[in-house]
Amino acid sequence: MAILNAFCSRIPMGNFYQLLFLLYFVCVGIVISMGYVNPTPYTNSYLFALPPIIGYIGGIAVRSSTSSHKHAGSEASSHHHPQPHHHITKHRINHHDDPSIMVDIERINKELGCIKCDSRGNYIPDKPRIRNNGGADNEDYHSSITSSGGLGNDDNNNNNADNILSELEKEINDFIANPSDSLNYHPPENETGIIWPYEEMKFTTTTKDIKQQQQQQQQQDSSNNNVKKKNNSIQQPQKDNQEKEFEFNYNLFILKDSKPFPETRLLRNEAKVYKDVNQNQPREYYDYESLNIKWNPVDKYELITKIGRGKYSEVFHGVNLKDESDVVIKILKPIQKFKIQREVRILQALNGGPNIIPLIDTIRDPQTRISSFVFPLVNKTDLRELINDLDDMDFRYYMYELLRAIEYAHSKGIMHRDIKPLNVAIDHSQRKLVLLDWGLAEFYHPMKNYNVRVASRHYKPPELLTDMHDYHYSLDMWSFGCLMAGMILDRDPFFNGEDNDDQLMKITKVLGTEDLYKYLDKYGLELNEEQEYLIKNRSKKNWERYIPYENEDLAHPAAIDLLDKLLRYDPADRLTAQQAMEHPYFHPITKKYRKK
Repeated sequence: MAILNAFCSRIPMGNFYQLLFLLYFVCVGIVISMGYVNPTPYTNSYLFALPPIIGYIGGIAVRSSTSSHKHAGSEASSHHHPQPHHHITKHRINHHDDPSIMVDIERINKELGCIKCDSRGNYIPDKPRIRNNGGADNEDYHSSITSSGGLGNDDNNNNNADNILSELEKEINDFIANPSDSLNYHPPENETGIIWPYEEMKFTTTTKDIKQQQQQQQQQDSSNNNVKKKNNSIQQPQKDNQEKEFEFNYNLFILKDSKPFPETRLLRNEAKVYKDVNQNQPREYYDYESLNIKWNPVDKYELITKIGRGKYSEVFHGVNLKDESDVVIKILKPIQKFKIQREVRILQALNGGPNIIPLIDTIRDPQTRISSFVFPLVNKTDLRELINDLDDMDFRYYMYELLRAIEYAHSKGIMHRDIKPLNVAIDHSQRKLVLLDWGLAEFYHPMKNYNVRVASRHYKPPELLTDMHDYHYSLDMWSFGCLMAGMILDRDPFFNGEDNDDQLMKITKVLGTEDLYKYLDKYGLELNEEQEYLIKNRSKKNWERYIPYENEDLAHPAAIDLLDKLLRYDPADRLTAQQAMEHPYFHPITKKYRKK
């Protein structure tokens, strides 16, 4: 029996039916030939003709059941009350019986990284998604804030709230006692690199290099204790001279102080739209370094329970004691002052914009010096879970609303730099979308070079992976395209790289290498050694090969065309937010807006 089961498991169901009735046909023939049944014309016609006919029809029916199942679902979704496409069929593409499709799935998993499989490629059932209740090992992790995701899921949150606050207070006190105070940052003596007030303006020379140079100089000049004493006496003047060599103006907005443009670069990457927005604004608009934040007392707010955490914050559900309204309180960990100023100034600049989380208050405890931001509470559902309950028009609507927020930010001269599903909050009952977490956002200046260590790895565009520091708004459009691809192709994250180099390699497996090398040659960029080793010559794949059969209603030609125009190597070739909103994919949504 075990051998029979093993044999049958390797045969597709349609062929199994045919083999079964063929075996019956042979047995009937043997019985008649041995004389156990009288072979009359009547019995011959039924005993010999009926089994193979039934077997053939049964085989066709079984093999076509999967395709007809999807068509039936599509018909059902066309009624006045459509059912969500994932409720019509619970089959995943990994469960398909057709061997040819399974082979394609294995190839796709090897290309992009299997997100629902173990190390051997076996399917792993879906597990409840972990919301913002923990950190991550990778350096790019930034969890969402200002949401009620996970609210009430942890019974120990109330008990741990005081412990978390005491730990934060201890951490801040230690930070204040340390010379590297966030509000007046100075690098420790043993630090491996000079951390300047703005990460975008770091020098390549480190304190370790300076000390090594000093030691070498001392070894050459000192041959006895007397010489060592002399070196000790002149050590401080030497340090002063070296500091003068690396002295520069910390003003963020003087172009000469920006990181030098590499000699190998052939062309500077400049935005197509909103290039001079900040230059046409008064200096106070973008000069967050000079912003004086008004810190209000914490007395009118009360913490209820912890709902999330991020790299730089702990997030709590709270209540405003004056009007008893629910709020989210983002308690900041010790960070550099300019990051706090930057987020506050950007939220002020975006205040009142469509689908952008508003900043209600900034509070600080005068004794512990713990600073916090207060936001409205958003009833958030994870987009990756909500996609199971959305039809095509619902999904188009929310993608359009997300683009409205991105377009508004770009029109104000601001890049978000961390677009991903965790930073998108959707209240489906109110059909309301909000873009969260502006902690990594930055004002755009055409001639400025920025830090490439932004955005989460799976949503990083090629310019961040190839060290192009003069990026612009199109960074957000690539991240938006990755988010959209993960939803409509049922594979989030779509490019599932293990590190930055592997991430770029995963991208080349889909978009090919021809356009990559054109992009590198155009701007005078080079791959690093690890990337050159990993990336082989590959042709561009058709997006259709990544469409699972149960998502055909979402990944239709208009959606694929939009996706193709967003996920381009060259930032200049990508659609802007406004162009994406005008794409035919959103015409049904824009018609409704015009009627309103």
